[in-house]
Amino acid sequence: MLLRPVFALWALVTFQRRFHVSSCVWSCEDKPAFFPPRLVVKFNDPASALCVACKRLCLNRIVDLESALGTKTSNGTRITWNVDRMTEWDTSPMCIYSFNDDDDQCCARLAVTVYQPPDIVSISLVDHSGPMLEGHQYTLRCTVQGVAPAEHLLVTFLKGKEPLGPSQSTMTRQKTPVTEFFSLNITATKEDDRVQYRCQAALELGPDGPRDKPVVESTSLKSTVHYGPQTDQTSQSITLIAGEPLSLNCSAIANPAPSYTWTLPPARPHSFNSSVLNISSVALVDGGQYVCVISNERGNVTVTYNVTVNALRTTTPAIPIHGPQTDQTSQSITLIAGEPLSLNCSAIANPAPSYTWTLPPARPHSFNSSVLNISSVALVDGGQYVCVISNERGNVTVTYNVTVNALPTPPPAIPIHGPQTDQTSQSITLIAGELLSLNCSAIANPAPSYTWTLPPARPHSFNSSVLNISSVALVDGGQYVCVISNERGNVTVTYNVTVNALPTPTPAVNYVAIIIGVVVVVVVVIIVAAIVYIKRYKHNRMGQYTLWFRNRFQHAPVSNQME
Repeated sequence: MLLRPVFALWALVTFQRRFHVSSCVWSCEDKPAFFPPRLVVKFNDPASALCVACKRLCLNRIVDLESALGTKTSNGTRITWNVDRMTEWDTSPMCIYSFNDDDDQCCARLAVTVYQPPDIVSISLVDHSGPMLEGHQYTLRCTVQGVAPAEHLLVTFLKGKEPLGPSQSTMTRQKTPVTEFFSLNITATKEDDRVQYRCQAALELGPDGPRDKPVVESTSLKSTVHYGPQTDQTSQSITLIAGEPLSLNCSAIANPAPSYTWTLPPARPHSFNSSVLNISSVALVDGGQYVCVISNERGNVTVTYNVTVNALRTTTPAIPIHGPQTDQTSQSITLIAGEPLSLNCSAIANPAPSYTWTLPPARPHSFNSSVLNISSVALVDGGQYVCVISNERGNVTVTYNVTVNALPTPPPAIPIHGPQTDQTSQSITLIAGELLSLNCSAIANPAPSYTWTLPPARPHSFNSSVLNISSVALVDGGQYVCVISNERGNVTVTYNVTVNALPTPTPAVNYVAIIIGVVVVVVVVIIVAAIVYIKRYKHNRMGQYTLWFRNRFQHAPVSNQME
């Protein structure tokens, strides 16, 4: 009884030694299979996989699973591998069985990817600190620390929310955590001032990886760009009347903020250093050139204003006193909801008139100017608008009848697409002289064009969707190709046309003669049949009479004979 455990232990040790020494066959017929076939697990997380050693060839043979990590549980040809904490970066369990007496082993490995998201992702400018200068080139560097495996790492630089170019990867094949550096060159513009730069590191682990892709972003790098003054103004001419105000706005954008230096006409010796120059009431001597120089450490811009001041106009003669006068009395206006409404009720009067409006109920506000504006009318704004113009000499009423219609529903937009048709090729057979009509129409947006390629006998070009030939000839047979195209693509439809010669007419059949002939034959047959029948009938009746006569005299009574 004690020999059995000893023998079993010896057999197991021998089997293990033979499995390690013998060679592996990786392409055997009944190969072990892992489920899942690829395992993606985070470092320090648990993991498990099932090995089905074979379907039939390893039955009644010993199977095994080799791994430096985890535990295994066998159930027939099935071995379950479990790991409580994945602490190895490079591990690949192997499932094996011996399939012949030479100890050849059928083997399969489980592909295991152990990953770790980056510990730290940071972004910085290479060899630079402080503000950037417009037009200068700089290098952004993204540092990704403690990521594994690096070969699955993709890094994207972001400006705001927009990616700066395609994602970058690395050629590093190390399976343990590493630190990787990625660079991107940028040229600073004024639009980049106050922009937030970031970099994003993601592990692309494929369909077997976690549902939520491991992604780590850096903190934001806020950029400051210094640029010279920029303005849409260069020079401007201004004409004023003595006594009117003058306001010159020389504002520009720049970083750092610009300074303003003005050079004024001799009559204005004062210095100004703000962006806006104001003179409340100009005199004739204020005419001349006003020069504004806008500058900062990055450059300067000059804006010139040529100001002309004219003398005060001569007073116009007095206008006699009279009541309001206007050419308007009533007016009908039709609008669509959303359109602006402008009613100009201006009139001439002396003294100047006042304006009183009576509006529809939906517009309870009061207006007292000559012009009434509604930027966007609604359906409820329809109705009667009454303007009363009055002064001490009288009044005039102007009525506006406003109709507001609903906004028409716009037709649905038709998506842009290439030509679409159910036709591809078609065979047509005609007889010379018949009509040939080929309809190559298709739907497309934008509308398509049609180009036809015809048989040699039809050298003319066609560019419509339908090709008609009123009377085809034998030479019109052949291939007709229609190409339908627009900016979104093209479709080709082929028509194979066969034209046969006009068939020779067959002679007319004389059906009357045929019917008469048939009737005559039938009558003759009936007559012959009647004659034959009558002859046979008479012959049979004569034979019956003769037999009766003979029988009558042959069987007469004997007594009569004796007498």
